[in-house]
Amino acid sequence: MNDRYPHKLQQTEADVGVDPGIFTGTLNGAILGGSLNALLCAEGAYIKRANKHSIIANEGSAQQGLIAVLNGMVKLSTSFRDGRTQIVGLRFPGEFITLLTQAEPWFARVEVVEDAALLVLGAEKTEKLRLESRQFNIDMSSHANREIGWALAHLVTLGRKSPIERLASLLIELNDRGMGVNDASGEIRIPISRGEIGDYIGLESETVSRQFTRLKSDGYISLLSPSRVVVRDWHSLAHLSNGGSIAAE
Repeated sequence: MNDRYPHKLQQTEADVGVDPGIFTGTLNGAILGGSLNALLCAEGAYIKRANKHSIIANEGSAQQGLIAVLNGMVKLSTSFRDGRTQIVGLRFPGEFITLLTQAEPWFARVEVVEDAALLVLGAEKTEKLRLESRQFNIDMSSHANREIGWALAHLVTLGRKSPIERLASLLIELNDRGMGVNDASGEIRIPISRGEIGDYIGLESETVSRQFTRLKSDGYISLLSPSRVVVRDWHSLAHLSNGGSIAAE
């Protein structure tokens, strides 16, 4: 198989019979929550199970229509000839992986970070839904606007922020995009490895680990495990992410 043009997403026997209702309760507040039922009931729509490390698409391959994350997590990345990788986007439950419905080429490699359930709808059926559902168009526009906001914020993070400011910004982003476990305690889940964090915020994995230690030492966070962090003071962390230097009390 040509790695640049992987096989198209296909519904398999394992995907048949997945109850769409299991996703409605957890995604009602998400970006696609308003039109979730319309998407799940749309003609030709199906849910695709994808295991961790599965490749959904490679950079340059043709897009197949609308794909949204129902649970799990997906990363979008691009690689250099020398082996370096830059993660250019993360997609969480309730977010579209792509908004393009025509045969446009993927601008990045799309890989599953955590076992995921993906909602897939072909290009023609998506266009039909656009014509029939006002809420779907509202949700698509909302996601497009947020995607531009994420991209601009990430551009500033990569271009102007120090290593510790970059990590603080990432923790805030994860919380804002649904990775908060407990609002009262400030606990958030980190679904990507230290290496992937580095590929996302432009740092070596060793530097990422040092910044976690520094945030802990300065009182901003408590480390429960490599994938669990408690933020002790969100206001102080936000201040730090924007160039401040006052440690949490």
